[in-house]
Amino acid sequence: MKKRFFSLLLCLCMVLALCPVTAFAEGESREPITEISIEIQSPIIGETLAGGWSMSSNPVSTIGTTIAWMQILKTDYTGGEDDPWQLVWGFTPTCSEDYYYMLVCNVKIYERFVGTYFIPDDIDATINGKKCDIEVAADGNSCTMTYLFEAKTPSLSAV
Repeated sequence: MKKRFFSLLLCLCMVLALCPVTAFAEGESREPITEISIEIQSPIIGETLAGGWSMSSNPVSTIGTTIAWMQILKTDYTGGEDDPWQLVWGFTPTCSEDYYYMLVCNVKIYERFVGTYFIPDDIDATINGKKCDIEVAADGNSCTMTYLFEAKTPSLSAV
């Protein structure tokens, strides 16, 4: 009788050993990034596009970004996808009242946080405190933020 009981116990242990352990593991849960905010100097007529900018996120220091400026003649702008935007290269041109300027920010979660955080489709994304257009990648690891600027008239400083 002891041998039968021991045999049944050994069989039960072998069957349990065949069960995948991952079936009992909890599903991967990633926390959403709740805010992305970028501050940059708006284009000013007669000045070059600003090179300095700052970014913040919640949680802090989980994402990185690269920025690019694009320009289009106001007479060529229709607001459609076929508009002939030009990337502003190298030596930044002087801003003109004849152009619209678009800031394009490519945001990506740092590699070490990819399994921990994601960018949701309804994220609170702003450029200079204003809502911007945002397109989030399907995997939630990156997004593109865009904002259309019209060059401002330079302010006169009091002497």
